[in-house]
Amino acid sequence: MRLHNIKIWQASMLLGVLLQCAGCKHNKVSEWGKNHFTQADHKRKDVKDLQKQYFRTQKTYDQFSTVADFSALLLSDDIRKAYVDYYGYAHFKSEQEQDAMLKRLQKENEYYLSFYVMSYQRQVTYENAKALFTGGYQKRHAQMLGALESDWKVTLRIAGVEYEPDAIKKIELPIEYEPFFKGIHTQFKQVYLIRFDAQFESLGIDLFASTDLELVFRSIDKETILSWQDVVYQK
Repeated sequence: MRLHNIKIWQASMLLGVLLQCAGCKHNKVSEWGKNHFTQADHKRKDVKDLQKQYFRTQKTYDQFSTVADFSALLLSDDIRKAYVDYYGYAHFKSEQEQDAMLKRLQKENEYYLSFYVMSYQRQVTYENAKALFTGGYQKRHAQMLGALESDWKVTLRIAGVEYEPDAIKKIELPIEYEPFFKGIHTQFKQVYLIRFDAQFESLGIDLFASTDLELVFRSIDKETILSWQDVVYQK
């Protein structure tokens, strides 16, 4: 029994020392690890400033239960540039190839105002309708946006006018965009590329200047709005 207590005390002391070392910025354990294990180079830029400008997220609740969760990244010229930087680095693209890719994406932004939208909705169980063959309760796993049976619809609101999407496509999020959705991207969420016609000249709206815009998500009894103020889409 005494030997057992001694071992516990020794283990506790070792754990305390390790925890204390972990809190030191320049400690011997850290230096030893760096010297004996090859450390990865972190080439990606900090996207916090771009997130603050172009990323929005919002949850909709029914009392304390999450009904829906929407996160959106506005694919502005700045975001396109960040994507090209990441993609070019990972795929060994030359500077000329990256410039050509960026020009194509910027040209696309002249015609479309685009978003990547990540969404989640609470699973619905029909307790009065059992499946024909399994006997289990039917559950709805419908496409959340862009289909006739979708529970939610989306519009773009600019200058008080709402526009329907030109296209909604369910996709896998490109890995280069994952830093913008860090901490919220899970297997339970659906990702969409949503495009709107970007021809707003008749309304006097200039996407090269600061613009206020909103993505409006509606179901039959709920609404969620993601808002951008003084955002510049094209440069």
